[in-house]
Amino acid sequence: MISLLPQFLKIKIGEKRVFGLDIVRCFAILTVVLGHSYDLIPGAKESKFLQLLPFPDGVSVFFVLSGFLIGGILIKTLETKKYSFSVLLNFWKRRWLRTLPNYFLVLIIIIAVTRFVNGEFNYPKTPLYFVFFQNFNWPHPHFFDEAWSLSIEEWFYFIVPLLVFIGLHLFPSSVKKSVLIVIFVVIIFTIMLRYYRYLHMSELTIEIWAGYFRGTVLTRLDNIVTGVFGAYLAHYHKDFWVIYKNQFLTSGILLLLFTAYIPRLFFMDSSFYWCNLSFIFAELGILLCFPFFSQVKTGAGKVYKFVTYTSLISYSMYLVHGALLLHLIIARIHFLQQNSFAILFFRYTIYWITIYIFSILQYKYFEQPILSPRNKKVIGAAGNSFDAKAKKIMKISKAPI
Repeated sequence: MISLLPQFLKIKIGEKRVFGLDIVRCFAILTVVLGHSYDLIPGAKESKFLQLLPFPDGVSVFFVLSGFLIGGILIKTLETKKYSFSVLLNFWKRRWLRTLPNYFLVLIIIIAVTRFVNGEFNYPKTPLYFVFFQNFNWPHPHFFDEAWSLSIEEWFYFIVPLLVFIGLHLFPSSVKKSVLIVIFVVIIFTIMLRYYRYLHMSELTIEIWAGYFRGTVLTRLDNIVTGVFGAYLAHYHKDFWVIYKNQFLTSGILLLLFTAYIPRLFFMDSSFYWCNLSFIFAELGILLCFPFFSQVKTGAGKVYKFVTYTSLISYSMYLVHGALLLHLIIARIHFLQQNSFAILFFRYTIYWITIYIFSILQYKYFEQPILSPRNKKVIGAAGNSFDAKAKKIMKISKAPI
């Protein structure tokens, strides 16, 4: 299928990548888009069959994956360089160059198109999106809904490295100890905050759970930091991480199946489970699968190309698949509002094709030109080049969100 694409949509897959992590990233983005695509099919969200599918939350998978990749980069960077503020600043610059241009591009387009479609659009909370403050400790507004997870990611990029940096300077110790302390401090803080919020909650509805527990920065940082803990184990306890990878995978799948089915039978009325334990079990189940997938180094054939291609454009897919396409483009085409089988099939097919085309174009002609200089040298005050060892470290992978 990839070979049939016109030349202007083809992407080179020359970079050495960890195929197993590409599988995880591909699975995550397809799960996210699939879940949101149900809006195109009347009654799909109420389908008992679809509700029984044991897919983990794709965003949670992204969170753990991002923590694992960025945590690994942070640990290896601190282990090979003096932990000066310039190193921390360079870390932030590389992260923000990777994530912010794409995000701001899509945000500005969504604002512009929304105002074009609705001349009376004047959303006072729009400026908060530019500083990722729209859901810091309160529900995400009903605008550009996909941005809720991106703000959690961006605050993680800022808070966790800063805490490690402060810890290394105020309480001099090894990088290993400092990272582990920060991991447990953030996880305990997040769990306690969710518990405190649960104790002061008068009722629990889907909207309250999604707004105050699932979708705020301060209640979900533990999800990403769990991935950092995985990077910690992979770096400092590599033998343990690799030797038991199959046992971890089995345990992870069983735990994810538990979170998918058992609560529906026994915990339906347990607000404590949904407000706290559900997040802990899900992130642990996802993390336990990582030792196995992180050791799948390469692949071959059409499946390999599709997975890697989708992984490369996953960040762009996440940004464009929701409001920009579903609500501002397809929803405006009159004949697509009919619900005959043929129209539904056509609408659904167009939705996926459009997502892939837009995502490839954004990745190839916007994201990659911006990242090319970053991949060649450090973007620091002096613009010094990476030494060979640092280049190797930062080449591990590219976390999508």
